[in-house]
Amino acid sequence: MLCKYVPPKGRLIVRIMLVKRLNKTEGMVQMKIHPIHRRLYEIHVSANKLGGYGQLPERDQQDLQHCMRANARLVERLEDLYELSLQASYVGDTGWQYEICARIEALMEGRRS
Repeated sequence: MLCKYVPPKGRLIVRIMLVKRLNKTEGMVQMKIHPIHRRLYEIHVSANKLGGYGQLPERDQQDLQHCMRANARLVERLEDLYELSLQASYVGDTGWQYEICARIEALMEGRRS
């Protein structure tokens, strides 16, 4: 993973560029979906089949709330790491920046960082 910061039109925007892993046998790009987002998708599909979120079983409604809270925590942690990576780029510490980017990648893949 490579973190890159580009200042467009006077503002600094964080851009994350993922180094894509290629499956050499099939030439396909492998991208992982965070477990929280996978479960949110499953609940959404189930809700659509049942006619709306109000029709979900109690367990799925609880899972939905749990996933929404977990997603909010994930976004907060990622934002903190993006800010740290920006600070590392300001001071020119490439090693620190790559360490932070590895933590970002771990979070995005659902691993502990």
